[in-house]
Amino acid sequence: MNKYFRIYALVIIILILVSQVVHTDQENNSGYIGYDPYFLNSFDVDISKKNVVLKIDDDKLTFNGEYILCNQTDKTVEVILGLPYDDVEDLIILDKNNPLKFFWRNFSYIENNYIFEHLPKADKWSIVSIWLKANESRVIRISYQSQTTNDSKGIYTLTYMNNAEPNNSSNSKAYIVFNDFKPYNAINVSNIEVEKVHYNQGLNLLFDIDNNGRAARIDYELTDKLAIDRLSFATSSKLKNISNLYGLKDYDAVILLCDEYINNPSDNSVDINQVKYVKSEAYRNLTKFDNYFEVIESLDLNKLYPYRLKYKILLDVYRILNGKAYNSDLATIIVSIQNDLQESNEFFSEWMVQNKIIHDDIDITLDMEKEETRKEGVLNKYAERLKLDTVGKFLKDNWYIYLISVLFIFLIGFLLGRKFGKKKTNPPYYTFRR
Repeated sequence: MNKYFRIYALVIIILILVSQVVHTDQENNSGYIGYDPYFLNSFDVDISKKNVVLKIDDDKLTFNGEYILCNQTDKTVEVILGLPYDDVEDLIILDKNNPLKFFWRNFSYIENNYIFEHLPKADKWSIVSIWLKANESRVIRISYQSQTTNDSKGIYTLTYMNNAEPNNSSNSKAYIVFNDFKPYNAINVSNIEVEKVHYNQGLNLLFDIDNNGRAARIDYELTDKLAIDRLSFATSSKLKNISNLYGLKDYDAVILLCDEYINNPSDNSVDINQVKYVKSEAYRNLTKFDNYFEVIESLDLNKLYPYRLKYKILLDVYRILNGKAYNSDLATIIVSIQNDLQESNEFFSEWMVQNKIIHDDIDITLDMEKEETRKEGVLNKYAERLKLDTVGKFLKDNWYIYLISVLFIFLIGFLLGRKFGKKKTNPPYYTFRR
């Protein structure tokens, strides 16, 4: 009994420890959190204008903020700016283009020495002292580098707290700009209106943050990269070579190796549809769109990694065909992806609708093909009936020709019958002997 009790207790302890590790991992994967500077010691200074731009390249981030500080009093005041500093590199604070000296402090120091409430509990802070004369305004520029982190599913999280708002909201500008980024990479977007999202194809995706003082958050994944990297983690050396060649943009070699692997797969951890997808991408990059569509039509979309890769296919097909599906098989695939996307609550679904890319013409294409098939069937039946009706009308109008034809055929048959039907009088050469 004691033995089983000890085993049971040990299992419980292990489960508790695992849950704590998972919980801690989830807490540590909150991604990047960016802040405007806080006024730690004075309420006599306001921010009269701000312009913030966060630029993201994959998982790397650059923060550039310009703030105009305004002393509202008739006396000289000192303002201490505090900036939460977690995972920040190359921090630069400029006053009139002159670098300011700042100091590193931990959160305990900030909490014990300044009266500002509801401060974020960042482990590190940078603080800088600035003196402003009576009614003076000063331009302060802040820039730094940082990095976003992803969770176990490859999802990155970026949050901008938007904690400093001018009295005149029209003087507040804040943007999040993703370089070489596709709209389908964005999974969830909070406190950013989809109408304020601008996509410059092939260059960037810009989020215009609402000037309402609320935090903006974007969850995203690097869909294209995840799809290709899936082959890099395979045990098959051929799959790894395909991934490497794709990175080198040797698409002809990619297609050749993909065909070889598809004919003789060797790694059960990678679904064959993943390899077919990489092959289709090679065709697309070579602008061999007929081959691209042929491979796409053969895919089982539900077996692709990541799952949202089908949304990339949806957008790529739309761009190539300008929203027109040229055959029913392709149209069926697109309609299936659209329906799946519309049932989700993702940002990409809203973006597609806003940009009129979720459209009805593919459904119309399917309906038109069905209608054409139905019309062809009806027309064929009508043509056959028309032929019969034409023959019947001709015979009715020309009955005497019909009668003469029948009598002529009867006479020919009678004469042939008389000629070949006479009884033979000559005995046969061979006879039976009794």
